[in-house]
Amino acid sequence: MLLSELKPNHDYAKEGKYLILSLRKKKGVRKDKFIEIPITWFDYNFGEKVEWLIVREYQPSVNGKEKYTNCKLENIHAQVSVVNVKGATTK
Repeated sequence: MLLSELKPNHDYAKEGKYLILSLRKKKGVRKDKFIEIPITWFDYNFGEKVEWLIVREYQPSVNGKEKYTNCKLENIHAQVSVVNVKGATTK
């Protein structure tokens, strides 16, 4: 599924799902080298110079603490995986 097809500012955890984004983490890393980040929520934040994606990471074993991260939209691969919490994957 493409990121542009998903609903921003939507809590996927309430549907029993999370998303897996592919993110180019550091500048200078090969353009085809991505790390995967599981998230349950995202929204767009358009700055003056850079477009950001604010994400809430999926961390099932953390003591109720939510981790939010800003990611440059240009560093996120357009293809996103949607995963049911029980493990079934949809692309």
